[in-house]
Amino acid sequence: MIITENSYFEIGLKEVLKNGFLPSNLNIKYFYTGHGSVYVFFPDKIKPNLFVEPIQIFAICRKNKISMNLNTNDFADELMEVIGNSHFIPKPPLTMRELLVLDNLCKGISSKSISKFLNIEEKTISSHKNNALNKLSMESFSSFHMEFRSWCKLWFKFKFRFK
Repeated sequence: MIITENSYFEIGLKEVLKNGFLPSNLNIKYFYTGHGSVYVFFPDKIKPNLFVEPIQIFAICRKNKISMNLNTNDFADELMEVIGNSHFIPKPPLTMRELLVLDNLCKGISSKSISKFLNIEEKTISSHKNNALNKLSMESFSSFHMEFRSWCKLWFKFKFRFK
């Protein structure tokens, strides 16, 4: 299943998938936000309690991210490599504290308020945020927030369509 708002991308990916030698028994979801990358997601490999946490799912999808700046053959090769690694069950990339900090920052809550609520130093909030961004290979919180919001829009469209 392809989750996107770009019908041209959907047509192109269907063509790549049709011409590839992809296993038909895999449950694969493709998210394309329009920002130059495709996120490949294997719902069957995710623990049910993780399925409700969008930031953690985003982190897992980001590990299976393929650039759209590739020619068709290279894109298909990258996709085959991601699918070839699909037998691994991903471990949650972020700790619960990192998730909590990112989630609250995304909601516009200040680091100072988060530190008071969690009863930890503001410096520790910064450490959790920076550790999470490093694990996601993101350079800044603003780039994370922009990419996550684009992805999240499609995620909720997918999630509520198949409840």
